[in-house]
Amino acid sequence: MLVAVILLNGCNNHNHLNKLDFNKDGVLILNNWYMVGPFSYDTTLQSAYTTFFNDDLAKYNIKESHLSPSNAKKLSGEGVPVKFITDKFLTNDLKLFTDSIEHRSNVYLTTNVYSDSELELYMMVDGAASYCIWLNGKLIYLERNKKNISKFCDKFLKVQLKQGKNVFSAKINRESNLYAWGFFIALANREKSQEIFRTNYHENFIINPLVGDSIKFYVGPYEINTAKATCMDDTSLSYDLLFIKSGNEQELFKTSSLKDGFYKAYLDSEGTMLSQLFFKGDLHSFYKKLVYENENKGEKLFSNEEFESLKGRINFCYDNFDSQGESAVKYYNTNLVNWIYRLYSLINNTSSTPNNDFAFRVVDLPKREKKLEYLIKLPEIYYKSQSIPLIVVVPYEIPCSIFSTSWYTANYEQIHIDAKLACERGFAICYLYGNGPEYSPDDFQEEFINVLEHISDYYKKIDANTVYLTGTCSGATRSLILANQVPERIEAVSLRSPLPQANYIDIHFNKIRNIPINIHHGIYDSQIPINSMRKFKNDLQNKFSNFQYAEHEIGHDSYRKDNRKYDFNFFKEIHTDKKR
Repeated sequence: MLVAVILLNGCNNHNHLNKLDFNKDGVLILNNWYMVGPFSYDTTLQSAYTTFFNDDLAKYNIKESHLSPSNAKKLSGEGVPVKFITDKFLTNDLKLFTDSIEHRSNVYLTTNVYSDSELELYMMVDGAASYCIWLNGKLIYLERNKKNISKFCDKFLKVQLKQGKNVFSAKINRESNLYAWGFFIALANREKSQEIFRTNYHENFIINPLVGDSIKFYVGPYEINTAKATCMDDTSLSYDLLFIKSGNEQELFKTSSLKDGFYKAYLDSEGTMLSQLFFKGDLHSFYKKLVYENENKGEKLFSNEEFESLKGRINFCYDNFDSQGESAVKYYNTNLVNWIYRLYSLINNTSSTPNNDFAFRVVDLPKREKKLEYLIKLPEIYYKSQSIPLIVVVPYEIPCSIFSTSWYTANYEQIHIDAKLACERGFAICYLYGNGPEYSPDDFQEEFINVLEHISDYYKKIDANTVYLTGTCSGATRSLILANQVPERIEAVSLRSPLPQANYIDIHFNKIRNIPINIHHGIYDSQIPINSMRKFKNDLQNKFSNFQYAEHEIGHDSYRKDNRKYDFNFFKEIHTDKKR
């Protein structure tokens, strides 16, 4: 069936203009969209991927570039599915559909924005696998085969609003996603867009981290013409990269003076330092040689389990590599560079002293006769402190049999952002994957205890006796259940959007009453409605002696990826009070 036509009363009221009214974060999220479609296609003639090039508006004598709220309304009389979206969360949370939509692939959106004067702003945009955007009839952005769908604020484009009404329109293609299209546009000034760029692109600004004689950086709202590269080996030599040109928010530098190997690139602009790992040369050949030489030498100075697990993670990326489109290449190559460098470091680090880079560890689970992977990052103050507090992050569930591998690959950016936030506050941070979709409370308790024992043995300065526990969505629910199982090991709990309808019947709240707890949630959350969370909050707040609750102008996901700062700030407050 086609989507029903829904036109709300009063649609002629100024064509529902978006006024330039920015939220507390200094961002205007565009709302009040007319949605035209989705449009059907013949599956015997086309795949969903190729339908992006269908002009579904042509037979109605409307140019795609000139779809506006006024002619979108007219289409409803032509038998075309048209819907007016007024609910803010529908665009804030990037979910335009939540039901199966087979045999339909394109949808169009259009809205108006009113400005009192000519104004230059930055447009922050993100969307599904393929989309394009027009402003006042001019194509301003085109994306194909996007992969990093977890960022929710992918591109930063300078736009010029004219005085009066400005028409934004977009075309979004679902490709192989049967359940949801996503789309997001927001406007902000240069300073605010730079702040969000710094957050979302931490250690992820290189367009392709496998480089030849030149390297491209995506710099968004910044203007950068200087960069450095430092060897990631024993020499640690630093090189100035030669600037070639700029344009379209990309900066190009020469790397011909660099020998093959791993490097870290540094960008310094307006007091902001960004860094990211890259590799020059043939990474696949380097990886095969690394594995061959190691497997054919004698005594190993590291855990063979960790070596095999890292190989599995790297092979997972190679096996799933999709070379269609720039973002797909970046998505997989960023992971490959990261994990092959971890393997290289494991083989070449003969010291038993831990460093403060990400470490990939494997621990035994004797009761189940299996191995468990976890990831840990130390703050820079590790060697200067007597005791370092530890945050344990419980991931949300994803339906994949290779849970820890696929979860890290999909969340590469988010994990680096989280780790930066935690380490800046003096915490070590551990990602405890557990069984993922095969989760059970008893198994997860065993995994938690064994990982903490392993950390205590290897990282002598980390206080793993009592930890700070956090999670999001199903990970938040599992955190609360775990706290009930091992209350003596938990210093504080901070939860983002726990599931209100989960089974909490076996939790003995009297056992965890004195554990400080913080819950925060998005007001415009389409997956967990705010009213459900408020009821859950009311049920919980009398069960704890130290209970905090906060709401933010976000959905289940957000256009900025530093939302764990609310968790980590809470932990910092608790830890500071504990030391007094």
